[in-house]
Amino acid sequence: VDDLIEKWAAQPSDPDAPTPRFALANIELEGGRVEFVDEVLPRTHEIADLVIRVPFLSSLPVHQQIDVLPELAARVNGAALEIEGRSRPFAETHESAMEFDIAPLDLAAYDGYLPANLPVKLQSAVLSAELQVNFRQPAGQGPMVQVQGRVGLEKLGLRDPAGAPLLSVAAIEARGLDLKPFGNAYEIRTLQIRGARATVHRKAGEPPFSRAVPGALETRQPAAAPSGPAGRNGGSGSSGAAPATGSAARPVVEAPGRLRWAIGVLALDDGTIDFLDETFEPRRLAVKAGQLRVRVNGLGSDFSKAVPYELGLVTDTGERISSDGSLRLDPLLVDGKAALEQAALKNWWWIAEPHLQADLRGGTLSAQTALRVAAGEDGPTVKLSGLSAELKALQLAQRWDRRELLRVDSLKLADTELDLQERKLRLGSVESSGGRVAVSRDRRGVLNVTRLVDADAPAAQGARRAAADRPAARTAAGRGASAGTAAARGRAAQASAASASSAGDPGASGASGEPWSVRLDRLQLRGWSGTLTDAAAGSASDLKLSQLNLLRSEEHTSELQSH
Repeated sequence: VDDLIEKWAAQPSDPDAPTPRFALANIELEGGRVEFVDEVLPRTHEIADLVIRVPFLSSLPVHQQIDVLPELAARVNGAALEIEGRSRPFAETHESAMEFDIAPLDLAAYDGYLPANLPVKLQSAVLSAELQVNFRQPAGQGPMVQVQGRVGLEKLGLRDPAGAPLLSVAAIEARGLDLKPFGNAYEIRTLQIRGARATVHRKAGEPPFSRAVPGALETRQPAAAPSGPAGRNGGSGSSGAAPATGSAARPVVEAPGRLRWAIGVLALDDGTIDFLDETFEPRRLAVKAGQLRVRVNGLGSDFSKAVPYELGLVTDTGERISSDGSLRLDPLLVDGKAALEQAALKNWWWIAEPHLQADLRGGTLSAQTALRVAAGEDGPTVKLSGLSAELKALQLAQRWDRRELLRVDSLKLADTELDLQERKLRLGSVESSGGRVAVSRDRRGVLNVTRLVDADAPAAQGARRAAADRPAARTAAGRGASAGTAAARGRAAQASAASASSAGDPGASGASGEPWSVRLDRLQLRGWSGTLTDAAAGSASDLKLSQLNLLRSEEHTSELQSH
């Protein structure tokens, strides 16, 4: 049909010519069929069972206020489509309203018409909608279009160009749509997302997906800009829409204002995240979380407005993380609360493992705090207040001989404040019940606590990463660590001397920033025990403590300089 379109478009038209007068009645078409054969893809599209009805249509002045009631029904590639309308095409305002009812439509059949260089591939998507489109264009003014209703998308599946899964969503539903494209205003009363599963994997040598997407989009050719106000409206036949009694006034189309958008309620339920970063050190980072729940109210284009939010998820290892409060994007401000429940420390010990000569045998952590994250001149500032935490069943063993170094049955922290920007920590209350610490000195006079810090961690990091991926190899490496005891002692002694030298050098602290201020208000220990063995002095100097109880409620402040 390209030749017919070109022929009709080439015919000159007089924008000031009056609308031809005509009157038509009972226009009906039933059983129509349109077939579109695309030999490029190749693919065939079919519009079947086509029905078109126009009971009455007239351009006569006496009929301009009579509603035209067109109907259209068809099956588009098997999906039902129904359109009903009400229009006054020759009235002064050209007021019209169309209702669209789209039954589930498989969008995967049209993936071949998407830009070829998109960083994602559409695997599946089913569209449904009930929409009402309102149109008005008073004489001498630009068009006003308003779209209202709901849109649903089910079984959404996106993959990367290699075919790996990226995102799947069971259902997305937008209700209370109020879209005004010519006014650059878009509102959604409720946006509900159910069963979303995001897969974010970064393999060795690959850039993050967050950088790949913008990079791919930047390579797209920009779409042709509209030819201008006159061309845009001239193409829609606005000159023929003027009253028959006079010539058409040229419409004045105002440029759309600043983009305005708003989502009354954004809700995500039953989400899942599968995150993998093979470039993370000391070994790859793999995190899976489910039961993801997000609520944001009043989100919109006004980033200076604070909006309430709720967030919750459960990791595959059982940790529960939740947060709620208010969020402002410009300038950044997060003011809320956060909680962590039943975090198994053993699942995350591998991060500290390369830096400590100790193995974690157990321990769980729960914590909750008020938090405030705000934009600052040198980056975001973070403050925690009202922090409370509970540590249970912590066990640490010396890696070189597997002996227990520390056991904490229960440790509770309350009324604590932390200011990372000001480098201040106030411990309101520290209470511990039941614990044991074992301090020892070997024959060469080296304390076991000084051997905890691995001074050669950077050199051994690669070996530990390989061992962490192979449990059997990690066990063998742990046994072999005892053979290098003498070398470890020497490294620890050198590290201790270097630390002492740095502490005595005023210039050395400058590279680490200001010292930390730490304040302890109350400390209570109950039922603790400990041992002190000194192989250098002989067994007669060994010391054992049991049922140690300590209470200190006086304020104590000290400074700690980080290096």
